[in-house]
Amino acid sequence: MKAKYGILAACVFLYCFTAELKAQQPTFTKVFYDPYGSAQGYSVIKTFDQNYLIAGEKDNKALVLKVNTAGNIVWDTKIGSADYTRFTCISNTNDSCFMLCGSTPGSILGGFNIFVVKITSAGDTLWTRILDMGNSAIPFDIQQTSDDGFVIAGSLSLATAPYSKIVVVKLNNSGNIVWCNFLSAGNETTYASSIRQTSDGGFILTGEMDTFSPFKSSGYLLKLTGSGTISWVKKLTLSTSNYMAGFDVVETPTGFLCQISTADKGIVLLKTNFSGDFMWGRNYQEYFGTMFNDLPAPKLNPSSDGGFIFATTSWGGGPMIKIDSIGNIQWAQSLVILSVDVVESDDHGFLLLGNGPVPGVKMAPTDHPQIGIIKTDSLGNGLDCVMPMIVASDTITVYITPVTSTIVSGGALATSHPVVTNAGLSTFEGCVAVTGGAGEKESDDNLFKVNPNPSDGHFQITADQPGSQAVTSLKIFDVMGNTVYESSTPMINKTQINLNSRPNGVYFIQAQVRNKKYSQKLLICH
Repeated sequence: MKAKYGILAACVFLYCFTAELKAQQPTFTKVFYDPYGSAQGYSVIKTFDQNYLIAGEKDNKALVLKVNTAGNIVWDTKIGSADYTRFTCISNTNDSCFMLCGSTPGSILGGFNIFVVKITSAGDTLWTRILDMGNSAIPFDIQQTSDDGFVIAGSLSLATAPYSKIVVVKLNNSGNIVWCNFLSAGNETTYASSIRQTSDGGFILTGEMDTFSPFKSSGYLLKLTGSGTISWVKKLTLSTSNYMAGFDVVETPTGFLCQISTADKGIVLLKTNFSGDFMWGRNYQEYFGTMFNDLPAPKLNPSSDGGFIFATTSWGGGPMIKIDSIGNIQWAQSLVILSVDVVESDDHGFLLLGNGPVPGVKMAPTDHPQIGIIKTDSLGNGLDCVMPMIVASDTITVYITPVTSTIVSGGALATSHPVVTNAGLSTFEGCVAVTGGAGEKESDDNLFKVNPNPSDGHFQITADQPGSQAVTSLKIFDVMGNTVYESSTPMINKTQINLNSRPNGVYFIQAQVRNKKYSQKLLICH
């Protein structure tokens, strides 16, 4: 599927007004990386012992990483015998263990089987399964069911039309297949991104369905019974958009709430009744979500106050938005990270999972693919990498039409014995790498100071050691790596700079002193 991008609209203000709140709700930023390899995270959950578990991949092997409430690594493990194995989703289990689900290369050239692993809280492997769907299949969601089994939803690639189907697999608590169905919504090219068990014992799914000549993609809601048969399928469209994709769906006391990505309206929240009929819609126009055909979609996660929190990737970073139960925005933050998932912490703050590097100014020890986490307070404020943003929102009508569907059974089970090794990730505090126009060297011996910081755009740069150690050149970049100020005049003592016309946000000041470069971050808030 297609990546859709939007422009981050950041407005940084009231920088320190939540100091007392932050003291009660610790905030931090951590990056997990390998200086000689790569790591990416795709899903995070809060564990039974109040820690966090992250699923992803490291060096083409499936990765599971446990971190404590301070963001420190408890253990990290790679699981897999074949390259291009990874975990895309994760779930707690009722016996205080965890189910990990992802993909591993299959017998079809270039294809994948579904890879399922159950582990203990200490990271020990209890059992593993490979689910062979007969064609390449990638799972995007796994949930424990009320009978202590599990349900998995993903996409099945086909060589002929419709080219992709939904795959739904029901497992018992030992990992054996109860039933496995391949579904098509409207006989179109169909992908699944999310599945939830409903209060009636059935399941609700969402995802994307595509038609060609001309191309148009739509979202859908699909209701299954507990035995996997189809109750109904509803197609979701907008009058103005040729691209829609259902990201996530949750059940509420009065129906279903579906999170949708669109090409021209940003993220849309759709509320339906239990029959899938339209109740209300609201869109958030300032950014566009991103969904790829081999990566999980962002989730709509409930919060303890009855609302929801979601984060997704936009061009150059990742917005995080907190809403109430009827879709009204409570706050929004712009994050220097490629956001993928967010969960509420026990202190009612939030832990966000994302990846790097992102486009901009290089400012980290390594620019290899890396995992980042950002712990915020209950208002989304963080120690670093976080900027408040303004998001426009309005009501919107989503058109819902019933469509026909098909269903066939399939799938086979095989045990596996993957190699389990220590992942050996390193950690540093700060934002994920931002790559682009300039390098930043964080150093205790910086030879210049910025005052005031934050500022309204009027500030002064002072050389700590004037004379022979004078700053010989000065550049200031925005977060996208664009040069907004440049001077090659040596700075002997002090320099006054006026960037009052620049928008609110984080900027990076780089000074050249002889053959070394030093840097500082600058926060402009009018």
